[in-house]
Amino acid sequence: MLATAERLQRPVDQGYALRHLAQAHLRRGELALAWKHANDCVELLDEELGKDHGVSRYARTTWAEVASARGMHKEALDIARPLLERNTDKYGAKSRITRDTQKLIARFEARRARAEK
Repeated sequence: MLATAERLQRPVDQGYALRHLAQAHLRRGELALAWKHANDCVELLDEELGKDHGVSRYARTTWAEVASARGMHKEALDIARPLLERNTDKYGAKSRITRDTQKLIARFEARRARAEK
């Protein structure tokens, strides 16, 4: 799949491929590979589309999920909180994307609280 991602021409397509690759590794518990692909995805999309582009923000949710799975709960929250602010401003407090981001942050906060015990 990585070879496919590298052959794709559009940055959006490459980003989606890398994001799905990171999620697949995350589900398999391969956190180092998930982290690498999530970082590559965010770096590519930020460079090509900008940090405020919807696809770039979408990739950041995966990046935050991988960070949290790696025990980097503060970093995951630092990634997700600006997403919540942006999603609330852009889509409203009751939108699905905003609610999903709130749930994601709640999960990260719960993991962080459990880790600190």
